[in-house]
Amino acid sequence: MDTANVWLNELPVNSCGRHMLTLDKARHIALVSPTMWCVGPYRMGYAIGKQTAYPEWDVYYVVNENNEPLCFDALDAAVEFLRFQLHIHQAILSLTPELIDAA
Repeated sequence: MDTANVWLNELPVNSCGRHMLTLDKARHIALVSPTMWCVGPYRMGYAIGKQTAYPEWDVYYVVNENNEPLCFDALDAAVEFLRFQLHIHQAILSLTPELIDAA
């Protein structure tokens, strides 16, 4: 694993062996690795995730207490969460080349 993905070692693992990005871990990782955060469509809203330096599809979404991705009704709500909860001021809008400015 390269140094850009050291944060993966910090993630808890669920019973299926999948790494989970809990809110507490997301806050810590945002401090040590503030790049490559993304917002993407999820169900009928938007979810927030952290991309790895591996293939573009490898994203770890911030999950709630039920291990489901946190879902926001509107893009603005997801961006606001990034800005105020994680102190991330730029993210990529998944599935598009658009950069979201959350400053």
